[in-house]
Amino acid sequence: MPSISTITIIGLAILVAPGFIAVLIASNIGVIEREPSRFKLLVASLISSLLIDAAFLGVYQILYEPVNSLSEVETMFFTPWFRLDLVAIYLSIAVALGGLYSLELIFDMRSKIQHRLWSGREYRRHRRQPWEGAMDNAAVVRVKTSSDARVIGGVKEYSRAEKPHELWLDDVYWVDEDSDEVFSDGVTDSVVLMEEDIERVAILATDGETDRD
Repeated sequence: MPSISTITIIGLAILVAPGFIAVLIASNIGVIEREPSRFKLLVASLISSLLIDAAFLGVYQILYEPVNSLSEVETMFFTPWFRLDLVAIYLSIAVALGGLYSLELIFDMRSKIQHRLWSGREYRRHRRQPWEGAMDNAAVVRVKTSSDARVIGGVKEYSRAEKPHELWLDDVYWVDEDSDEVFSDGVTDSVVLMEEDIERVAILATDGETDRD
């Protein structure tokens, strides 16, 4: 049975590790709506590693010399010495890919593409949760709490999919249940409403609208 040399193990680690770095950057900077399984993270990391390796080898061949075999890849970081310049290029590509992933998560490009593809179709069949869809563009909401109080405020943050439904509101007004008149002492900077506090949410304004109803 052929033995696996130390240089081969190091070479394989070098080829796989950048993908995990890119995914780690994205998961820490971006907003992940649903907690991915370990299997999905592993697959995403391995695919990212392939992308990074392909990009790195392309850059290497442009800047240095052609790569004709896998054995050259295993040793290029140590020939004729430890090549910090190549490590820097390799990590830069990994960080750049992680940055692209983060931007995709932050600006939710996948949902925008899905919206475009689903336009003209029955959008209610979309797989995302109603909470996520309703809060996606909500700017100002009115919340009826479990104690029959009413709160009006700007949406600063809301819980992600598959998590308890929680709201962080700022510029908060506590209003009378019947008249919607603001209580004299009912103005606060912000409030966090937990799932057990929320009975009903009404969207008063969406992104791009400034007036409160």
